Amino acid sequence: MYMIIKTSLIVLIIAILLSGPVAYAEPVESDSIDSDTLTTSKGELLFLPIIFYSPETKLAGGAAVNYLFQFTSNKDGTRPSSILPYLIYTQEKQIISKVDLDFYWANDKYNLYSEFGYVKFPGKFYGIGNDLDDAEGEDYTPRILGLLLYFKGRIYPGLYLGANFGYEDLKMIETEDGGMLASGDVTGSQGGAVSNLGLYFNRDTRDNMYYPLKGSYHLVSFNLYDSALGSDYEFRQYKLDLRKYVTFTKVNTFAFEILFHGVDRDPPFLKLPNFGDSNVMRGYMPMRYADKNLFVVQAEYRRPIWWKFGIVGFAGFGDVAKEIGKFKINNFKYSFGGGIRYKISADENINVRLDYGIGQGSSGLYIAFAEAF
Repeated sequence: MYMIIKTSLIVLIIAILLSGPVAYAEPVESDSIDSDTLTTSKGELLFLPIIFYSPETKLAGGAAVNYLFQFTSNKDGTRPSSILPYLIYTQEKQIISKVDLDFYWANDKYNLYSEFGYVKFPGKFYGIGNDLDDAEGEDYTPRILGLLLYFKGRIYPGLYLGANFGYEDLKMIETEDGGMLASGDVTGSQGGAVSNLGLYFNRDTRDNMYYPLKGSYHLVSFNLYDSALGSDYEFRQYKLDLRKYVTFTKVNTFAFEILFHGVDRDPPFLKLPNFGDSNVMRGYMPMRYADKNLFVVQAEYRRPIWWKFGIVGFAGFGDVAKEIGKFKINNFKYSFGGGIRYKISADENINVRLDYGIGQGSSGLYIAFAEAF
């Protein structure tokens, strides 16, 4: 444990030293449009190091090149558009190579986001269900070539309506001999194409997207996976994400989140709702508990303490179940822990965070950028 904490502290120090100003500005909620042209203004090129740590990746690093620019239909102070290619390699021999495009125009009234790339991500499969306390997990390595497209428009200040499309080509490179995935009985263990169309509704009244002190964030989404879209798997996906932020005496901030994620029919196992990462139920490995429905409640206390440093305490409560009616309160899992923050951008309140989360029979250390929710 001492070596893990020591390594993580060293990585946090490196991240602080390498971090520079973040060139994002909060969107201006205005429907006034100077022009519908998509002519661009002079841009800025940033070279960014990438360093983080999580239980599933161990130490991870890489680099990104971020090209920031403004469409001339935007006013001063609106969020810039960006083109961001990046490459990440982890201590667990995982590879993530992607290009993200994030375009804002007409004073942030419209947003087009796309992501495409290559992912090779060895991991562990523990089985499906919420009664897997003794499962050790089996190794597997998937390769994913994917494309995601999101478009949203502001229909009223703070209200957005969007549509999305996704396509993934999944190939299972390696599975553990004699394991559940090698048998072929688990849906998705043989790979295949996964394609979807979706709609989502978003209400966002946060005063800051990176470190909110007040306001709320509500997201409702629906995705259809169908053979007519080129998918080898047919199922539907639903998601509800509700967040609230409250600050007392200017420095004590409480953040709350209720998260529901559900699928029906027979989706591939990689598309099953699950918890255990740096954002949801910290302290568990990803896919540690996975099933067709997920319900999680999380809360976090945040407070600056000195100079650029702050502290947090968090707790979560949730579970997965095959059917919504199968959730049982006595089966719910817990997550709790704390962490420290270092502010890398005073203008936008963006932090580097180091969190230690504890779950039932497991724990994890995380280094990441921005808050968990």
